[in-house]
Amino acid sequence: CVSPSDFGFHNVLIHKKKLSFFDFEYAGFDDPVNLLANFFCQPSIPVLNRYFSMLTQGFLGGESFAFERFELVYPLCKIKGGLLVLNLFLEVEAKRRNFAGANEDKEKQLVLAHFFFDGVKGIFPA
Repeated sequence: CVSPSDFGFHNVLIHKKKLSFFDFEYAGFDDPVNLLANFFCQPSIPVLNRYFSMLTQGFLGGESFAFERFELVYPLCKIKGGLLVLNLFLEVEAKRRNFAGANEDKEKQLVLAHFFFDGVKGIFPA
């Protein structure tokens, strides 16, 4: 499908109770399952877990092959999200953020990374 790819609440404006998506920098053709997995793995404004079942059921439409693909893709997207929030600890990234005037809380980033990495332990063999 045609996908905005970087879809999440961090790229949405609300005006008169309507949502408008505004970031198409990484748009292109993608698997809808990847679009959904990335939506749940946005570090800026994570989607609450209580909406997970409702959104996956509605988006994937009960198609078992889509759920099977989602179960493969979602943990990988969680790992990607965890690594993105840990970029703050890289020297080059810290310098870039300091220059931009962004002073992120490193403790908060570690908590967020834990959120992403939690539940993906089963992917890697012992």
